[in-house]
Amino acid sequence: MATNYNEMVKNYHNVLRDESFLRLYKRLIDVMNKLRLHLLSDHSYPLHVGTLHIGMHDWSYFSSTSEKLKKHKLKTILLLNHKDMKFEAWLVGGNKVELQKWWNRFKADNQTSYTITESPVESIFEETLLHQPNLNDLTQLVSTITANFQHFISTIEDNLP
Repeated sequence: MATNYNEMVKNYHNVLRDESFLRLYKRLIDVMNKLRLHLLSDHSYPLHVGTLHIGMHDWSYFSSTSEKLKKHKLKTILLLNHKDMKFEAWLVGGNKVELQKWWNRFKADNQTSYTITESPVESIFEETLLHQPNLNDLTQLVSTITANFQHFISTIEDNLP
């Protein structure tokens, strides 16, 4: 049976007309922007922070790197998984070659508490920072996620040569 895209458009319009959906989506993007700006302005833990990328209502993310990670051609991703409503930290390579190299290295000798991905398709590590966040307390939310993200980065850096 063929997919009826015209019927799907009706459902899509209904979702977009739902004020609560639109308010929540805006709040989630605001959280990601606040996280990004907080990390940019935290001079006690300097990071190069990339642009916020907004997915297809299922994820939003931005990349970052410290001087040490950059030296090793590694980056981190702070990702909001909208479907599972959780914030994640990913370690990725600067390119596919670096991703494969570092995945192999951590696979052989992983001294972190993080579980390595099954294969180096997109990332080396994917760690949950916060699941089912309290979106009502933005200050606490940003503080918790930032601290967990910085801990993730520090742990990775401590395990680099």
